[in-house]
Amino acid sequence: MSKIFISHSHIDKVLHDTLRDGLLDIGYEVLSADSILFGADLSMELNNLIQSADAVIAIITENSISSISVLNEIAMAQAQMDAAGNNLFLPLVVGEDVDIPKFLLDRFVEIVPNLLDGNLNKVIGNIYRAIE
Repeated sequence: MSKIFISHSHIDKVLHDTLRDGLLDIGYEVLSADSILFGADLSMELNNLIQSADAVIAIITENSISSISVLNEIAMAQAQMDAAGNNLFLPLVVGEDVDIPKFLLDRFVEIVPNLLDGNLNKVIGNIYRAIE
């Protein structure tokens, strides 16, 4: 199956882990910055992970939009996926009243209040349909 990179704020690790586990359960390989080794060139390693992915899911929360580094990672991922042409960039807004970054306003985004049972299943199903 496809490789999926998940971009997220480290404050949202529980959301990342919930989504990762759901994607792993249906056979996807999940990539994230968590695999980058201590002392590595962060920008280069993120770039390599994103380039090796078939799709990028950006978890957008109040935490991620408050982080310049996360916004930069999301913008870089979007640009790389768009440049590749056949790769997918999938923004996932989690939470209520989250301000979607302006550079994502032309994208169709998935918006859910949380990643609890029914919402997680809906998100996983929509990701599967988008990728496969």
